[in-house]
Amino acid sequence: MMISDQEMAQYLSGTVLYGDDFSGHQLDEWFADEEEAYAMLGAKDRAVYHFRWHTINKMHGFRHIGARVFNHALGIGSAYGDELLPVLNRLRRISILEPSDAFPQTEVNGVKVEYLKPHPTGAIPFDNSSIDLVTCFDVLHHIPNVTYVISEMGRCLSPGGFLVLREPVVSMGDWRYPRRGLTKRERGIPIDYLKRAIGDAGLAIVSEQLCMCRLVMKTWPKRLFGDVFRTSIGVRLDAIASSMLKCNLRYHASRSWHKLRPSEVYIVATKPDQD
Repeated sequence: MMISDQEMAQYLSGTVLYGDDFSGHQLDEWFADEEEAYAMLGAKDRAVYHFRWHTINKMHGFRHIGARVFNHALGIGSAYGDELLPVLNRLRRISILEPSDAFPQTEVNGVKVEYLKPHPTGAIPFDNSSIDLVTCFDVLHHIPNVTYVISEMGRCLSPGGFLVLREPVVSMGDWRYPRRGLTKRERGIPIDYLKRAIGDAGLAIVSEQLCMCRLVMKTWPKRLFGDVFRTSIGVRLDAIASSMLKCNLRYHASRSWHKLRPSEVYIVATKPDQD
């Protein structure tokens, strides 16, 4: 689909999310482009794939969901299911929606898991209020109709259930052209757009943390301390810098200094009990 400069200006302003109003063959085409795209970037090679997000997931996400046992957890785009390891002993049933054929397996660390293919429309194949934990880390920006998919999460969540989500909230460049290290269709989700969709889905945000500050990622002494997001000090430093530089957060960077900002948001939301 060709995008005019005028249309692109509207998308890059952050007021309209490209793809959110897609339907029919537009969804099918997008799904086909993204189905194996992440796996083809290298994630499908289990020998070299390393999950690097446990520390940030614990600090910004899982610590906000309490110590309860979850009857049914749904991981959306969870690849090998590594993101669920910190809470694995509290999950009685695990389902994973994963488009790629590279990842499905029968268990995650000895716990049985059911893999399902997502539908191009974004419909989630579970009953109303049948899931009490949904994880969705850096997945929605690969999906066209984000608002609908979030509404589906809200529909499936049980009262008192949690959505733990992390997404880029910057444009990730001009997606009309190839971008190194990125898939064809992915683009960030404007933060206000994302939060509005979560609210419209009937969910209440209980924690919100900006993260992935470019300044920290560029200056962190990796050779001395390893991956910044695998250390609690690094995650805290990133959170502090992200909060300090949130005034510089804009959806699309048109100047080099615009990039000195947080690039993602971590949100934990819950479905209020129906009294």
